[in-house]
Amino acid sequence: MLKIRGIVTPQPILNNCGQSKLAFYPSAVYSTRRIIMNTPVTTFETTHFRPVRPEEVCFLIPTKDRPELLRSMIQTIHEMSMRPGQIVIVDGSDSAKPVCEEFPELSIDYFTCRPPGQVRQRNLGIEKVRDDIKLVGSFDDDLEIDRNALEAFLNFYNHADKEYGGVSFNITNRRGYRFNFFKYIFQMSGTRPGQLMPSGYNTNICSLSENIESDWILGGATLWQHHILKSIKRPDWYGNYAHGEDVEYSILAARQYPLAVCADAKVKDMIGSSAYQMTSDFGRLQVMIRIKMARRLPELSVVSAYWACIGETLESLTRIFLNRDHRYLYRFFGNLKGILFSLLRMNHLRAL
Repeated sequence: MLKIRGIVTPQPILNNCGQSKLAFYPSAVYSTRRIIMNTPVTTFETTHFRPVRPEEVCFLIPTKDRPELLRSMIQTIHEMSMRPGQIVIVDGSDSAKPVCEEFPELSIDYFTCRPPGQVRQRNLGIEKVRDDIKLVGSFDDDLEIDRNALEAFLNFYNHADKEYGGVSFNITNRRGYRFNFFKYIFQMSGTRPGQLMPSGYNTNICSLSENIESDWILGGATLWQHHILKSIKRPDWYGNYAHGEDVEYSILAARQYPLAVCADAKVKDMIGSSAYQMTSDFGRLQVMIRIKMARRLPELSVVSAYWACIGETLESLTRIFLNRDHRYLYRFFGNLKGILFSLLRMNHLRAL
């Protein structure tokens, strides 16, 4: 049933304590159920543990001008062994409506959003989720979802020994975690999958072979408890690309609930990196996002963020020669500009 609406302007899980440590802070245990530095938090009402049924799951998909990718994704949803009870499509253009009409047997609610923006579209979609929905999935429109992904997810979620605020699906066609000494020294990556560094940089959680608890989870392949998404609003200061938004949201949610990744809930990312990631604008965005995040969140360190951004800049420089790709030069200069603008406390983020 299609409803057309109007325009709207790691370590493996081995214990029950739900704790993980932030690297370089040996005296501060970063617990998903404990607050650091007396940070004020929202008190959530516990709604679990009654097993969640497929009809109580919603897939929320923001999209813009990518009808072929969206069609491919919805087709994988149509072929799943268990289907979500609601699919919310939030279109930043008008290209998705004909695609949605091709799947009348799915419960798709279609909305448009002007002006477009990934976070803005997600926020609108959350408002349109039905009240009876327990879990809301925030999904990118370029995913290919495994036939048994939702079934595997619910099997993990409903039989877990604790209440998870959010659980990511496992992107299986991207390289998984590998220890990198250079990134470790610059606090850009940790010693286990899913580790969040004091700098705000996050460690890879792709291609996992087993379930893990994680300090952060994906922005575009994750199911969250519905009431969490309604209680914690995503700030719309990340621009259209929403780089780093998933890390900040994970930190906010993890103040009350542990987070995890389900290895058997498999998806594939059909696009991956884009040409934008080789531009000066993206290089500037990379470092400004991390530094501004560290200034906002007491769980992070501004000094560590600057140190990691220096490492990011050096990595861009070395990749010019290692990868023999001159486009890294643009990103290198963007990194330098981002550090400079952040030092001068210039608010250029909204213009990106």
